[in-house]
Amino acid sequence: MAALFTELLGRKEVGVDDNFFALGGHSLLAARLVALVRSNFQVEMTLLDLFDDPTVAGITTFVDRVSGDPSGGETR
Repeated sequence: MAALFTELLGRKEVGVDDNFFALGGHSLLAARLVALVRSNFQVEMTLLDLFDDPTVAGITTFVDRVSGDPSGGETR
């Protein structure tokens, strides 16, 4: 998810708690992010879902919840 943020926002690094909009994201980039999340993770996401928690962690949690990932996105 951080890679999508860095790509869209032109940042070198993004932290898990960084807010998409605070980093310079706007409505057009938000629409692109939602489309990328849909295509990369095969989950239905809306702009309203993005606004609920527009952080790397928040969107990752959303994707994990919608996709039914029991690990919660954690890696071992």
